[in-house]
Amino acid sequence: LTQTPTAPLDCTPWYLMADTAPSVECCELPESSDPDLDPVWGLLTGSAPADDHDAQTRQLLPASDVERSPAHAERPAAEDPDFEDGQCSGNQKELAVSITSFGPWQRICRFPFALSASSEASIPCMAKMLAGERLQAKLFDEDGKQLCDTGPVSMDDEDWICLNFVAGVGGVDSQSSRLLSCIRDCGHGWTVVFDVKELVEESSISYAVRFVRVAHSCAPPPQPEQSQSSNAHVSPDSDDDVDCTDSDSRTGSCRPRLTGLGQRPAMHDVLRKLLSLDDAQLPERLLQADFWTSMSHGATVQGRGCKEDMKFSRANLDEASAALRQRGYSRLESLAWGDAGISLQATVATMEALTLRGFPPVFIFMYDEPWVLFSQLFGAAATILGCDDVEMDTSVFAWALRPCDENGGVGSNFGKPHRDCTYNACHAANGDPTALSVWLPLGAVTVDNGCMYVVPSDQDPLFDKSADPRHMCPDQQMPWAHIQPLPCSAGDVLMWHGSLIHWGASCSKGVTQPRRSIATTFRLPGEASKTASGRSGTLTRAALETGLSLQTRLKVIVSALLGYEHWHPGFAGLFGLA
Repeated sequence: LTQTPTAPLDCTPWYLMADTAPSVECCELPESSDPDLDPVWGLLTGSAPADDHDAQTRQLLPASDVERSPAHAERPAAEDPDFEDGQCSGNQKELAVSITSFGPWQRICRFPFALSASSEASIPCMAKMLAGERLQAKLFDEDGKQLCDTGPVSMDDEDWICLNFVAGVGGVDSQSSRLLSCIRDCGHGWTVVFDVKELVEESSISYAVRFVRVAHSCAPPPQPEQSQSSNAHVSPDSDDDVDCTDSDSRTGSCRPRLTGLGQRPAMHDVLRKLLSLDDAQLPERLLQADFWTSMSHGATVQGRGCKEDMKFSRANLDEASAALRQRGYSRLESLAWGDAGISLQATVATMEALTLRGFPPVFIFMYDEPWVLFSQLFGAAATILGCDDVEMDTSVFAWALRPCDENGGVGSNFGKPHRDCTYNACHAANGDPTALSVWLPLGAVTVDNGCMYVVPSDQDPLFDKSADPRHMCPDQQMPWAHIQPLPCSAGDVLMWHGSLIHWGASCSKGVTQPRRSIATTFRLPGEASKTASGRSGTLTRAALETGLSLQTRLKVIVSALLGYEHWHPGFAGLFGLA
C-alpha cells in the first residue's frame, strides 16, 4: 500500500476454480470517479498522495494491517528469516478469486503471496462486481493443493459488516459509498476476509473487491504445568484425523503439536464441534463438578436455581421504564445481592482463577452465581417489557479487563461504538421494546477501570432509523457531544435498548481493580437474536428456577464464544479446552 503497483496484476485463468473451463476476463485496477472520496482507492490508481492513504487506512483497518504492504505479503519464504516451512506460515501460496454472474460468464484472478510470521496476509484485489454477482475465493499451496474455499458469497448475505460510510454531497447525482467486510471461516483454521467497497448512485449500485485478507489461526498450546493433565482428560470423541498445527505464543509462528493423541483443529472448529455434539458426547472432564470446583474461590457448582425475584419498588421500576423511553437506557441501584446468598467478590475471584487456567471469563457461567443473579431479574424485566412470560437470551457473556490490554482476547473490551441490533429487531411496530439488554458489574466501575459509554437515544438521530445505511455504522456519524459515561457500583444493573449506541472503555494503566462484568438480554416470547453461530436460544424463568445442567451451561458458553467471535477472532486466552 506504500507505492503504486508498477505492473498489472497477474490474472491468468485458474481453471481449478470451476468444474468446466470458464470464460475469463482480466481484472483491472478500476478508476474512481472521485479520488477524494477514497484516498486508498486513489493511491492504488496513482491519483492520491500516500499521506492521505495512511490517515484513512489507520481509521478503517485493524492495526495489524496498517503497516503491511503487498511487497511483504508476496515475498517468498526464503527472503524472510521469520518464515517457517509448513502449512501455517511462510511457504508460497496462491489466492484465486472468482466473480460469477447468474450466467456462464466468470472472471478469475490469481494472486501469489506468502503468509507473514503471524500467519496473515492482505492481498490487494481491486476486482469490479455488479449487483447480483457472487464472489468466491480459494487458496492453494505451491503444489496446487487446495487449502480452503469460501464458497459463493453474495452481497445479499447477512454477515456483511459496515466499516465506513461516506455520504454523497452535491445534489441528486452525488455518489455515496460504504466499506463492507465479510468474514468466512473455511475450516482447518483458515479464515478469509473480503473488504468490498459499495458505490451507491441514484440508479445503480456497484461493488469493488478491494482487499482479500487471509489468516490461519491455531489453538494456543496449554501452559506447561497443565499439559499432562490436559492430555489425560481429552474426550474420546476428539477428532484425531484433523490436520492442524498450534501457535507458538513467543514467536507467533506455527509448529506441529505432538501430543501423542492426534492433532487438534483450530479453536473455532473445536467450538463448532462441541456445539454439534449431543449432551452424552460432550467431554466428560468438562461435565464434572469437581473439575470446576477446583478452580473456584467461593463460587458453587451445585446446579442450584433461585425462585425469588429481587425486590424492587414499583416506583423504582416505573422510574427505570420512563428513563428507557426517554433516553434509551436506565439503571437499578443499591441491590442487596448478599441477601440472595451471592458473593460478588467470590465470583470475581473465581473468574480470575478460570482465566489463569485458560478458561476466559465467560466460563463463569459454569457456576451457579451468574444464573442466580439473572434469574432474580425476571420480575423487573417482565414489568419493563410489559409481559409476565419474558425469556432470557442464551447470548450471555462476561468480561475481565486488563490495564492497557489491546490484544483482543476473549473477555477483553468491546471498545467500538456499536448497536447490538437494529431498532426494528428490538421494537414492535408500535415502538414498544421487545428486548432489554442487561449489564451487571461485579465490582465498582469508574471512568478509569472501564465504564460503559452511551449516546442517549433522544440525542441520536438514527436511533430508530433501521433502514438508514448508517444505522449499524454508528461511529461514522456519532453525536460525540452527547456521549455519557456510566460509572456505577458493584451489583448495579444497567439496562438499555439493543439499538442504543454503546461501548466499553478500556482500563487505564495503573488500575488495580479492572472492570469485571456479565451481561444478557431478556426478550418477549418468540423473540431470539441471530449470532454468528446461528439463532440464539432462550431460557424460561422455570428453567433457571430449577437450575441448569452442566451440559446446558457448557453449550450456552460455547454458543456465546462463537456468537461474539467478531470481537475476539483469534480466541486469545482460550486454551483450557486443548
